[in-house]
Amino acid sequence: MSPREVKAASLAVQLLDGNCRDRGRIWIESEARWLRLKSPPVAEELARTLTAMCDQCPVLELCKQWAELDRYTGIAAGTTWSGGRAGSRSKKE
Repeated sequence: MSPREVKAASLAVQLLDGNCRDRGRIWIESEARWLRLKSPPVAEELARTLTAMCDQCPVLELCKQWAELDRYTGIAAGTTWSGGRAGSRSKKE
């Protein structure tokens, strides 16, 4: 594992204290649906629903660091991600 991957794995363990901890299945299914959506209004509404879980999350900053290091594409730390870049996923894809 590269140092980046080791750090990302270390952060991932700490995310177990996040607001989404008991909603894993719902989060995974909703995020997968969001990734497939081509309709911007529907995708934006679904993203808002998921990111609302991030409000007041005790590990929000750790989640952001993890998403960057993991080069994450999806929804994390209260925003959308593409390849580890926050807010960069275009729903016009």
